[in-house]
Amino acid sequence: MATVKDWLNAKFNEWEKMQGGRQSYYAFARYLEVGQAGLASWMSGNGVPSGDDLIAIASKLGPEIYDVMGLPRPNVEVQRLTVSFTNLPPDIRDNLTRAVTEIEQVLRQERLRPDAADARRIAIETLARWGFRYTK
Repeated sequence: MATVKDWLNAKFNEWEKMQGGRQSYYAFARYLEVGQAGLASWMSGNGVPSGDDLIAIASKLGPEIYDVMGLPRPNVEVQRLTVSFTNLPPDIRDNLTRAVTEIEQVLRQERLRPDAADARRIAIETLARWGFRYTK
């Protein structure tokens, strides 16, 4: 199995070819939207990416980075939701958080599976109480 160092260096070589010739680690770091020092460290085998850097690398180079690191691949829907959520106005973000928390509690209390018809009804009604209208 490849190491993070080997995988990143192979990805750098692929990216370099796609750019049409010799490139710098600095340019690669800018492309990946990570710090140059961190990238240099990972590419030399002196550490591994984590947090936002890991997410940035996965978004540019593919989720295989998680496999290489022996980590489960994150749920893409959750990642997309997380990014979108932080860009919402604070009051909407707060109400949405409260609505989702309430839905989760009621579904757990009622022992409903998320795909049950009653779960859908409860979710729609709860969202409406918090000021959100569900439309298809």
